Amino acid sequence: MRRPKQGNGEQPARKDTLRNTQEVMQDSGRALQNQQEVVLDSQELLPDPEENMASSIPAQKDHRMTRRKLLKAMGLAGAAMASGHLLNMGSDHAYAEEGTVTDAVYGPSVSPGPPVKPGKPDQPGKPDKPMAGSGWVNVQQFGADGDGSYDNYGALSQLIGSLSSQGKATLYIPKGIYRIGSHLTLPSWLDLRIDHGASLSPDTGVVLTVDSAIYAGQRTIFAGGGTVVGALGGRTVYPQWWGAQGDGAADDRHAIQQALNLAKTNGGISVYLSKGTYKVTDSLRIYKNTKLTLNHNAIIKRFHDNSFLYNGDNGQQYPGYEGHGNLIIEGGIWDGNVVDYPDAFAGLNIAHARCVTIRDTTIKDISWGHAIEINSSSDVRIEHCKFIGFMNAADGSRYYAEAVQIDVPTSSAFPWFGAYDGTPCEHITVKDCYFGPSGTPGTTSWGGGVGTHTAIHDVWTRNIKVVNNTFDQLGYVAVRLFKYSDCLVQGNTMYQCGGGVAAATPAANSNSTRDKDGVQRGTPQTGERIVITDNLIVGTTAYEAISCYGSGDVKLEQVVIANNIITSVLPGKTSIVVTRSRNVQITGNQIEKTRRGIYTENTDYIQICDNQIDTTAFEGIWAAKGSETLISDNRIKEAAKDGIQLTETNNFTIENNFVASSGREAAATYSGIKLDNAVHHGEVRYNTVRMSQQGNQNRYGLAITASCSHIVTCHNLLAAEEAYYNQASSSSDTFSLYAPNGEGYSLFVDNAGTLQVQKVN
Repeated sequence: MRRPKQGNGEQPARKDTLRNTQEVMQDSGRALQNQQEVVLDSQELLPDPEENMASSIPAQKDHRMTRRKLLKAMGLAGAAMASGHLLNMGSDHAYAEEGTVTDAVYGPSVSPGPPVKPGKPDQPGKPDKPMAGSGWVNVQQFGADGDGSYDNYGALSQLIGSLSSQGKATLYIPKGIYRIGSHLTLPSWLDLRIDHGASLSPDTGVVLTVDSAIYAGQRTIFAGGGTVVGALGGRTVYPQWWGAQGDGAADDRHAIQQALNLAKTNGGISVYLSKGTYKVTDSLRIYKNTKLTLNHNAIIKRFHDNSFLYNGDNGQQYPGYEGHGNLIIEGGIWDGNVVDYPDAFAGLNIAHARCVTIRDTTIKDISWGHAIEINSSSDVRIEHCKFIGFMNAADGSRYYAEAVQIDVPTSSAFPWFGAYDGTPCEHITVKDCYFGPSGTPGTTSWGGGVGTHTAIHDVWTRNIKVVNNTFDQLGYVAVRLFKYSDCLVQGNTMYQCGGGVAAATPAANSNSTRDKDGVQRGTPQTGERIVITDNLIVGTTAYEAISCYGSGDVKLEQVVIANNIITSVLPGKTSIVVTRSRNVQITGNQIEKTRRGIYTENTDYIQICDNQIDTTAFEGIWAAKGSETLISDNRIKEAAKDGIQLTETNNFTIENNFVASSGREAAATYSGIKLDNAVHHGEVRYNTVRMSQQGNQNRYGLAITASCSHIVTCHNLLAAEEAYYNQASSSSDTFSLYAPNGEGYSLFVDNAGTLQVQKVN
């Protein structure tokens, strides 16, 4: 119903209740205003967004006390507390009363008087300027009408103009739909108090810029076909403001996206999803300077065939780390709903970003793709997350898919947007996360945990930390460092995974030896400076516990494998394997129940020290085809074959090792220590070999075959069934001594036991 226009200079009609409220405030003077400011300042800035403040509003009685008597009875401080507490002044979160503010304070029967309305949109009426210090300004008192059809642009813009000289004001928007037909800005010096049932409705094509702080419940406050932009006072925003229901039935994708879109225009936004199930029917897009927080009982559930989220728009080009970064994604559950939507998709996809944190969230049930794709990004932390449930391709071809892929920018690895400029991932941390099964029918645990399977020539993924995670029943490898450099894999637990940790190198002339422009370079490149330490690996089902591989003549460089506990590796697989590498330390590991404890091949400058190896189906330690090899201070027990075996190796030292009960597989066949097949120029000294007290025993304590040469042995304590020492080469057990004049001599005994002295040329 239309209300009568007011003449020029005529004071707009107001509700009696509002007039009386203003009189009370004027009578109480500035002291009341100051008390309100104290209350405002004392409010907590960011209380729980889920908190329902309605419970703090006292119940209304049937009879009514006058406002003057009420304030007099309460006293000045009590009035200030009522003003701040009942009306939620200074609170940063959305209050959730089901009634209007007027009803909550004065009772449901008190209704506003008729507000002033402009005569026409292009000829608005001219209400008086609001009084300074009068508290909230009810927009309906100044011509706005929430009937859903009348254009409120004129009334609101004129009201804002009249308030601008005050420097700070609060607009109260009562119940109603406030259509806005032209572009309008609500400035930052305004606070908006939007009551239950009130919404601002910009027309299609109209931009409503809201720089004001909003105080409203988690309910629809924006409607219409227009666009809402602005800073919103830097406060947290809620998808419910755009109509999100969180009931698992309504499509909430548009509402969530509207909230996320604010970051494109206001320089940053914080979006909060309260508990509930949010049905989304297409991918979400997140933009720079956004914090997206899900309540721990909030679920984003996929009802479409695409991925959950991207940090950018399809087809865009973001060079280097200049894409949408400075992101926080935290809390809640992202449910892939693969039973209803089993097509291939990925979870959260981040590229060309700097400063990204993903924490305290669960990503459940991904088909074919990755839970998180980190591509061409820097300074990323993924922590306290759960990655549960994976659906392989129908033909089983995605058995290796990683839950967290740390990858390079190619059109095949990240087809959605570029640039494909070779930007590497750097400074990535995956910490305190769980990788395992979800229990959803048709899913298993993940194939891989953290890693990748793609590389670019002359590009290295660097500074990667995988720390304190749990990998549970993964089918492939828990951590795969594919052409990664400067990496730390520490403190992880890997239970019944296909394999534990693999540091791998691209094969020659593969897709991973192409440069950023797609030109085939042919030659593989390896990573370097890798530390794998303090991990617990219990059982493997397909591969080695720890493996490091170069490619061809290209060697993996500077690797430390230290202080890991490894048990029950798959029969037929070795606990630690290192091939085609250089400058390697394998030290302090505890290994039991495995095929071999440690195997190295084509590896130079390697130290195998201080390891404990118990119960192997083959050798305890076997080093082959290497040079500059040190094997020292290891404790090896119950090796079915040789305790330590060395083949095709130059320049070595084997010292201070303890070998007990080797050769258990067959009687009088194997040795405690064996040098075989062209081992040259080395020393075997200060080792102890002990026989088993029962069952099969080692044939020799130390065996050196005829193809070996220039080997010095001394101070070894050897025990064996057939002979302590078998020497079929030109070598012998020898001491080296030097005369005062510098001449060198070798001391040894012949077969008659006679001590011989031989000058060293």
